[in-house]
Amino acid sequence: MAKAHKKDNIVKKELPEQKDNTEELEKTDALDDFLFQATNYVYKKRKLFITLAVAIALIVVSGYGISWYIEYQENIRTEKLYRIEAIVQNNGINNDEKFEQALPMINVFLDDYAGSKQAEIALFYRSSLNYHQKQYDKAGSDLREVLTVLEKPSDFHVIASVYLSNILRDQGKVDEAVTVLNAAKSDIMTDLIMLELAETYISSDQKDAAKQTLNAIVMDYPNSLYANRAKQLLAGL
Repeated sequence: MAKAHKKDNIVKKELPEQKDNTEELEKTDALDDFLFQATNYVYKKRKLFITLAVAIALIVVSGYGISWYIEYQENIRTEKLYRIEAIVQNNGINNDEKFEQALPMINVFLDDYAGSKQAEIALFYRSSLNYHQKQYDKAGSDLREVLTVLEKPSDFHVIASVYLSNILRDQGKVDEAVTVLNAAKSDIMTDLIMLELAETYISSDQKDAAKQTLNAIVMDYPNSLYANRAKQLLAGL
């Protein structure tokens, strides 16, 4: 995941431990910002698809009672998920509080609505909660479960793959991270996958592979949101 930009205009000596903590905080903040914006975008789009599905059910079933029940159940799931999201995305509480408040709600939600589209989002949020508790195995397990049920290619599949690759990279499992990213390649969000691959290569000092990947982003995706970031990384190699 692309790290947040450092403020070069501030000259300040930091102890190695302080510097590591600052960089870790910046990485976590950037990851969260991307995660929440991306999942919100995809979820809003999915909500439209769900609405269309309900409308189709109305026509096919042609029974007001049955079709109303379908829509009613959908709305209940959506409302409960929004309550979970309100906690997970609440910047007014810390990660421990989010974990304590949201995790029980997510577990109940997954028991009640296993297999639903909203359950995929709930698993994603549980993974995030576990990640911030440094429970990396649990976080990765939830994401792998999400990936097994998601359609490929899709925006959400890419997002889940990117997030899983970051968890693996944080544990030093570079080869696994690369495998996950390569498996996510398609014609959707290819520039993002390539940037993540480049940063994974950089983290393991594979400079040649990183340069090749970054140059491909600059050449093949000049208008990409990640083109400038690719140029910055190239300049540092």
